[in-house]
Amino acid sequence: MTESMLDLRPMGIGEILDRSFRLYRDNFLAFFGILLVVNGSIYVVQHLALLAASLLGQAGGATAAAIGAAAAGGMAGIVALVLTPLAQGALTLAVSERFLGRQLPVKEAYKRIMPRFLSLLGAGFFVWVVVVLGMLLLILPGVYFLFAFLLTSVIVVLEGKKAIAAMGRSRELMRVKTEKGFFTFRSNTAKASIILLIIFSLQIVIVVIAAVMVALIAAAVHSPMGAGQAGLPWAAQAVINGVTTLLQTTTAPFYTIAIILLYYDIRIRFEGFDLEMMAKSLGQESGAQSTVHANQ
Repeated sequence: MTESMLDLRPMGIGEILDRSFRLYRDNFLAFFGILLVVNGSIYVVQHLALLAASLLGQAGGATAAAIGAAAAGGMAGIVALVLTPLAQGALTLAVSERFLGRQLPVKEAYKRIMPRFLSLLGAGFFVWVVVVLGMLLLILPGVYFLFAFLLTSVIVVLEGKKAIAAMGRSRELMRVKTEKGFFTFRSNTAKASIILLIIFSLQIVIVVIAAVMVALIAAAVHSPMGAGQAGLPWAAQAVINGVTTLLQTTTAPFYTIAIILLYYDIRIRFEGFDLEMMAKSLGQESGAQSTVHANQ
C-alpha cells in the first residue's frame, strides 16, 4: 500500500488547497510539460499565421492585413478548441495518478487520453451550451449549471463515462451533503466556490502582469497606447504572447489539481473511496504473497 493511499482521507478547503500546492510543487515539470505541448502548439500556429498576415498586409495594404489577422485568429481558435480538452484530459490523468501514488509520463498521459478525446470534446461543448443558456436566463441558472457540471470532464477521464452520463454523475456528486454540523461547508458548491474564487484571484494577477507588459513594450517601440497589441510589431506581439502563454501554462495546473482533489474528497466522504482503494491494495498484496508462497 502506498503512502498516498494511506493518506486518502476527507479534506477541508484549506487542506485541498494545501495538498494541491504540494502536488503542484512536487510535480511541476511533469504537469507544466503536459500543458506546454498543447499551449506551445497553439502559440506557434497563432504566430506563424500572424506573421503571414503581417507579410500579406505589407503587400496588399490594410484591408488584406485585417483579413489575414482575422483568419489567423480563427485558425488559432480552432486549434485551441480541439487541443485544449486533450491537454486538460492528459493533465487530469497525470494528477490523479500522482495523487494515488503512481507516476505517469507525458507521452503515456496523452496516449491514454486519446480514446476519451471525443467524449471530452462533447462534454465541454454540452456544458458550455447549458451554462451559456443558463446565464441568458437571468444569470442564476447559469451559475447553478456551472457548479452542477463542474466535475464533468474529470468524470469523463477518471470514470470513462460518456458526456451526458458524466454530466449526470457530476450533478449527483455536487448535490450530496458530505459534512455534518452547522459550522461546516455541507455544500460541495460552497467548497468549490471558495476554491474557484482563490484561483480566479490568481488569474487576475496574471492578467495584470500581462497588461503591464503590453504597456511597457508598447512604450518601448513607441506604439500608441490606445492601439494595444494590435499596434505592435509582430515580434513584440510574439514576445508578449509568449510570456503570457508561459504564465498561463505555469499556473493552470493548480486549478485542475484542486478540482480533482475536490472530486476525490466527495467520493471519499460519500462513497468510501479510501476504503475501496485500501481493499484493492490489500487484495493485490495478498495475491502477491500467495504467488510467492506458491513459488516456494
